[in-house]
Amino acid sequence: MKADKYTIEEIQHNFNALGDSVAMINKLLAGDTSGEEDDEAIRDCIKRNVEHLTLMISENYWADDFLKAARAAIIAGEAE
Repeated sequence: MKADKYTIEEIQHNFNALGDSVAMINKLLAGDTSGEEDDEAIRDCIKRNVEHLTLMISENYWADDFLKAARAAIIAGEAE
């Protein structure tokens, strides 16, 4: 989709969601959980967030600087 099909608010929402996924992957990989999650649930959550980031970075409205953390989280999450 072209960037001109999104409003500023939609792009801001997507930017926030991108950041949330990066933070979640980093948190889970660091072992920062409540202790109630089993390994499979953690892996599933990482996988879902990696999939989300992969989809999000395919949009054409991001500046490369914004994608560094997302790409790093994808690599780290896929290595898990």
